[in-house]
Formats: sequence, C-alpha cells, structure tokens
Amino acid sequence: MSTLMLAIILSIFVAIMAIDGWSELGFTSPLIFGVFTGLIIGDVNLGFQVGSVCTLMNLGFYNFGGATTPNY
Repeated sequence: MSTLMLAIILSIFVAIMAIDGWSELGFTSPLIFGVFTGLIIGDVNLGFQVGSVCTLMNLGFYNFGGATTPNY
C-alpha cells in the first residue's frame, strides 16, 4: 500500500475517532488508537507498543486518590 493511501486511511480513522471522542462509547483510549493504527499499517505489535507507551504517559495527567502536584 502506498504512503499516500495510508495517510488518507489514517486521516479518515482519526476523523472518526475525533467524532467518537464527543460520544460516550469509550473508544478514546490511546491503547485502542494504537492497536487500530497498527492494524491499518500492518504491524499490530508496534501499534500496541506505541499505544501502551502513550497510555502510560496519559496516566501522568490525572490525580488519583487526592494526590496533588508537588510545589517545588
């Protein structure tokens, strides 16, 4: 598959997922984005790895259990 075709397919996928972000279906996880992107590109393992790293980075934006950001 050509690079232009992959870019078009991924752009359509991102547009669908951006619209889905406004709904309550719950497909907005970076892990799900990574796995579906890996399916489109053809390397599910790489998509899963990138999605899991983005999920771990995403966890740093939330305060769990009343934890606050330290004031240095």
